[in-house]
Amino acid sequence: PSGWGLGNVSVRLRAGVRPPPRAGLDLYMAHQDQVVELPPGAVWLAEAPHCQHAMFALDGHVLGLQPHPEFTADFMREMTVDESFHVNPSLRASALDSYTRPVDSATVGLWAADLLGLGSPPAADEWTRWLR
Repeated sequence: PSGWGLGNVSVRLRAGVRPPPRAGLDLYMAHQDQVVELPPGAVWLAEAPHCQHAMFALDGHVLGLQPHPEFTADFMREMTVDESFHVNPSLRASALDSYTRPVDSATVGLWAADLLGLGSPPAADEWTRWLR
């Protein structure tokens, strides 16, 4: 409902079952659609300035993410400069500037893999305890 979310965005983590392992994450976002109402039983995990439900979990095996931890800075940059990608010029400029900052994609990848039962890397333990 708040228009485009584009760039390296700071996402504030919320208390899941326990307090989050840290205050926030920096992740790439590129969307204008979003979840406006969580499904019954969902645990609200994170929010961003333009996206209230940036991340949620459901039943310990469903993970809803508005950010794109799978995207790279190069991909985001190429998409953002593409003329067929219609966004406000000031949003385009601020998004391009944001791609020089580091993101927490690897951290989210480990946590998501563990949550979804795709492995249990030691680095994900604090994230698993956040939800269980």
